[in-house]
Amino acid sequence: GYEKTKTDFGAVVERILAGYRTGQDVAVLTWRNEMRVRINDRVRRALGRVAPVEVGERLLVRSNQRMLGRMNGEILEVIGVRPWAETPTGRTAIQARRATPFEATLVEVTTACGITALIHPGSIGLPVRDWRALLTLPDSRDPNPTYFSATAPMQHLHVDYGYAMTVHAAQGSEFDHVVFV
Repeated sequence: GYEKTKTDFGAVVERILAGYRTGQDVAVLTWRNEMRVRINDRVRRALGRVAPVEVGERLLVRSNQRMLGRMNGEILEVIGVRPWAETPTGRTAIQARRATPFEATLVEVTTACGITALIHPGSIGLPVRDWRALLTLPDSRDPNPTYFSATAPMQHLHVDYGYAMTVHAAQGSEFDHVVFV
């Protein structure tokens, strides 16, 4: 089913939350990125989300990542989150002093579809060109800069919050219920 609503953010957020409580897959589609960002922020606040990525988070893949088998527009549900520094690869890299300060802020997420990927909390929602630039910038304090000595860019997932999305991002997707704002 679908419904069309005016920009009553409270009603839109409540509709999303009601869908989660009943197990219904609700998508909110907007025409503008500004509205999508505002709705995602409000839903995250209503859900009590504090950390950049939490278990239960709904993430929207923003660019194809063939090495991970993920495609632009795909919705992922996070079922596990831990700091990269606490993973075996992260601990080894940090002990060997191969990890950059950038890498120390990474989180490893596991999704309901079974993939494990790295996400930089500061990259959530960035445009693709800025996300790619973030992944290739060396640590400016390092006199001999290295580019991802312990993690490769193909392990990273470019995401945004997926509670609301633009009509463009939703092309090809299927949902139980859609709300147009």
